[in-house]
Amino acid sequence: MAAAALDLRKWHWPREPTKAIWIQRLLLLVIVLICGFILNKVLVFSVLFISLRKAWAQKLPERSIDSSMESIMR
Repeated sequence: MAAAALDLRKWHWPREPTKAIWIQRLLLLVIVLICGFILNKVLVFSVLFISLRKAWAQKLPERSIDSSMESIMR
């Protein structure tokens, strides 16, 4: 009896995908592309932010708070 339940010949497998299957495939493709686009942008902007932060940290001269306050008071 178990062998009869596993007999795949009795199941109907459509040779041509239906419209619902195409819509599901298209939806999956859109979701995958959107997730890939978001991940790509996150990686690009995180690398850009890190490199700009390093460049900004190297560019700033080390000044004490007192010298900056003196220049403001003048």
